[in-house]
Amino acid sequence: TAGSPAVTTNPATLVENTTVKLNGLVNAYSSSTTVTFEYGLTTGYGTTVTASQSPLSGFQETAVSAEVTGLISGETYHFRVVASNAYGTANGDDMAVTTSIKDKDGNNYSKVVIGTQVWMKENLKTTKFKDGSVIPNVTSDSEWGSINTSGFCWYDNDQAANKNKYG
Repeated sequence: TAGSPAVTTNPATLVENTTVKLNGLVNAYSSSTTVTFEYGLTTGYGTTVTASQSPLSGFQETAVSAEVTGLISGETYHFRVVASNAYGTANGDDMAVTTSIKDKDGNNYSKVVIGTQVWMKENLKTTKFKDGSVIPNVTSDSEWGSINTSGFCWYDNDQAANKNKYG
């Protein structure tokens, strides 16, 4: 018998700096059903994206998803699946996902909020500027006194032992 859809919001996957894949399950109960995801920085959501599998029908649970781009790096987004057909609308439970903070070398960073300020939980480990150009690796005291650009070094000039520990 046809009826209102049943939905489940599943965890997001493929989480990157500015993109995520939102996931859910929908049973359309044999009625043509439109499937969307609501998302935003609060549980008020504010933005909607159509699932790749929309519309759908049938009596089985169907996996649905939507890729979202243009997000803010390091932010937590709320999302849920929403399904509507002629018999009603069903909203999935709210879930949250935090986009990653990643540098040009591919290092991921966590953040912490202290009062109204946002800080990285660890030191920067990158060897490249935002534009992808190489930051000079300075290996001696005399070099530090003579360069006119930015630079970096590893503690004791030992990348293998100290990059992950100290950045």
